[in-house]
Amino acid sequence: MAETPGPGPEYRRSLFSFVDMLEPRRRSSDLAWVSRRMSLTKAFNQLRSKSDPEVLKYTVLQSQDIADIVDEFSSELNLPKENIRLKVLDILNEVGYSRCLPVVRWLGLILIKILKKTLNSLYVNEDKLNQLRKQWGSSPVLFLPSHRSYGDFILMALLCFHYNIEIPCVAAGMDFHSMYLMGSMLRDCSAYFMRRAYGEDKLYWRIFHVYVRHLVTEGVAPLEFFIEGTRSRTGKPLYPKLGLLSMVLGPLMDNLVSDITIIPVSISYDRALEEGLFAWELLGIPKPKESTSGFIKAVNTLNEQYGSIYIDFADAISVRQFLASVNPTLHSNHLLYLGHEVLIRQQNSSVLSLFNVLSVLLSHHHITHPSSQPPLLLSHATKFLSWFAAILESLGALVDVPNGGVVLALKDSIQVHSSLVHIETNNDEQVLCSTSTQMNVTTIDSSKLKGHKLQVSTMKESVTLMSINNYVNPCLSFVIDAALVCILLLRSPQNKLNKDSLLRQYIHLREIFMYEFVFYTPLAEQRLKTTLSQLVSLHMVDMTTSNDICLIQSNYAQYLCSILVTMLYPYVYGYCIACSVLLEKDTNSTTSEKLLIKNIQGQVEVSLQKGSLRHPYPLSLDLIGCCLSGLTHQNALTRVKRNNGVEYTVHKDSLTTLHDDLNQVLDTLVKHIPNHKPTVTNQKSKL
Repeated sequence: MAETPGPGPEYRRSLFSFVDMLEPRRRSSDLAWVSRRMSLTKAFNQLRSKSDPEVLKYTVLQSQDIADIVDEFSSELNLPKENIRLKVLDILNEVGYSRCLPVVRWLGLILIKILKKTLNSLYVNEDKLNQLRKQWGSSPVLFLPSHRSYGDFILMALLCFHYNIEIPCVAAGMDFHSMYLMGSMLRDCSAYFMRRAYGEDKLYWRIFHVYVRHLVTEGVAPLEFFIEGTRSRTGKPLYPKLGLLSMVLGPLMDNLVSDITIIPVSISYDRALEEGLFAWELLGIPKPKESTSGFIKAVNTLNEQYGSIYIDFADAISVRQFLASVNPTLHSNHLLYLGHEVLIRQQNSSVLSLFNVLSVLLSHHHITHPSSQPPLLLSHATKFLSWFAAILESLGALVDVPNGGVVLALKDSIQVHSSLVHIETNNDEQVLCSTSTQMNVTTIDSSKLKGHKLQVSTMKESVTLMSINNYVNPCLSFVIDAALVCILLLRSPQNKLNKDSLLRQYIHLREIFMYEFVFYTPLAEQRLKTTLSQLVSLHMVDMTTSNDICLIQSNYAQYLCSILVTMLYPYVYGYCIACSVLLEKDTNSTTSEKLLIKNIQGQVEVSLQKGSLRHPYPLSLDLIGCCLSGLTHQNALTRVKRNNGVEYTVHKDSLTTLHDDLNQVLDTLVKHIPNHKPTVTNQKSKL
């Protein structure tokens, strides 16, 4: 590693604001805690509130909106009104939340005992939470947490219970509704249920819409849902889903409430419960169906350690003020802008663990030394952690790496993640080695695979590195802009670009990867300005008086540049392979999404076996899906949804141009990876 004094980051946030919610639970009675008398803080104080879920449901049923819907569908379907009203009641019973404090207390008792057994700490930014609570009361409150695990909504409920806040009414999927006992318990803990797709059931959609409006206008508890729609299996934010957000904001648009307060929440996991499952899902192996027996089995196997969890809250967003401040010439879609603002605030409130930083080094070492020779020394990893943590903090991250005792903290982290990495002794030196998967891949039913039928050896060799890269991804949220700027400067003559040219090329690459690394184009100029300022502070670039941006030629800058750009290697290589496969398709015909995914994943496997590709992450179905979405956005593909699935048509002229651009980026990358062979993504598919 190049010796350098390192940056002097300005700490916008601090771990000193966090308290361990489990610490008092380790010192006093859990039973006394869950059975205490409670005076719950209401998020929305109003005289006409319907805090009783059954009263709220009755109010919805008796509303003029429902009366109009009954009249409309009775006439349209030629059915008696009473029949329609019975259907409406069935839908409300399916959707509606309930609240049973004894159930909440007992689940809280069980959960707190599980967490004390499996976690080192559950950190909450208590200062920020208390600050936000002082702002509540005059309008509905909407919690929008990040979504990285099934544990997210359980943790939010536990947090609110601990701090005497009304348990949020949280949107849950129908897969939980159908779970024996679990569905009813979740409902008793304020979950309301929604179908992922309404299909042709217009009545359901209308009733659900009315119910949500009443939750907003007449409830006292916070509302909660996940703007990403589903769990991110990769540790990266997902593109915002705006349907439920639009529905919740409807009462504000209709002046039924004076404002709505959005509180973005970040939940960061040292180790997610679904860590192993996510890697297998990305390879195409379907997740197990949610069931009560499966849940009980998972709880019974919680014998391992999962490190720490960090919950932080971003500054609240007054939706009324936000919309009033939007410049319509820059932001034509106000709702999309709001969705991206929520994701940005979630990211900026996240916490990176020591293992996130270590994973960057593990992945970099695998790409630069695929034979693991020389091995990765523990002493080198220790130095890297402190150095790169400071780099990440200069780029806006909050990193939980101790100032002292890094070796002990590193060994503790490796123990938590022993399923992925372990320490061995080699010639009296302690070295880090990847841990082979323990799963019997020969038992996998190949007929249920979502992608290409990968060879057993490919799956066994890939799953650990896939999981490690998922821990790199949270760092990428802070690194992506700096890495792209480095790539653009590295591939330019004399490592120099005019600022306007840099902005143009930056936006172009950012939009190709806009679903991979969520991006909102109207904010591009400001993001680039911030990134350049950070890179100047890091002594990576100079900005000349002639408005040129220059990459500084120093050992330190070159080493850091290599680290940053190598983090993008799996993505750029994967997109290049996808383009090469797509270019072989006939422009006059459509190809199903399922077949394209199989073809691309199969070609990635070929590249891995030949040794031209040094990392298995391009096998990820998520990466392939994001690539197809990005290429569609760039008009290189046309996406058509049919009854039997999604199909694509290739536009070869546009796709060829994008492929050439990506190959230039990849060529730039591999020049900075020692001993890497020339890229071969232009070769014909071997499938």
